[in-house]
Amino acid sequence: MSSPQLRERLIVSAGGEGDCTTIAAALAAAAPGALVEILPGRYRESLELTAPVTLAARGDRGQVVVEAPGGAPALRVDGERVTLEGLTLSSSGHALLASGATLTLQECDLQGAASLDRASASFADCSLSGTRPGSPAAPGSPPRTAARSRPTGAPSPAATSPE
Repeated sequence: MSSPQLRERLIVSAGGEGDCTTIAAALAAAAPGALVEILPGRYRESLELTAPVTLAARGDRGQVVVEAPGGAPALRVDGERVTLEGLTLSSSGHALLASGATLTLQECDLQGAASLDRASASFADCSLSGTRPGSPAAPGSPPRTAARSRPTGAPSPAATSPE
């Protein structure tokens, strides 16, 4: 009888209470399929995901912020299946750049542009503000919220017209 494979779990804490003090260090150490849990804090990093993982924020929405320095992308995903839960991704450029990836985002806030190239994404209870690189949302303007979406490249719902 074989035992079920356990999913690797890494804890990130800027204060040193976890396995790693940066998200990038956790991603470098994570095996494919790992769960990376991130404790509340502001992480000044530009992340690149090249393996299938789940990044999950601990705490309330908005308590885990990935803030990219100098207009770099907050998160770049290349060709993998990635799940993001409860993160705020912030950049004066791209909050999210994805190429050839499959993304699932739940309760995430993207502050900056989002670009999907040959990628698909599903969004649940997410917001997007500042849609052009270098152009944050106008002060006082509400963020756009995505309750649901369809994968990139999926046909639009057909319009009905009276006959």
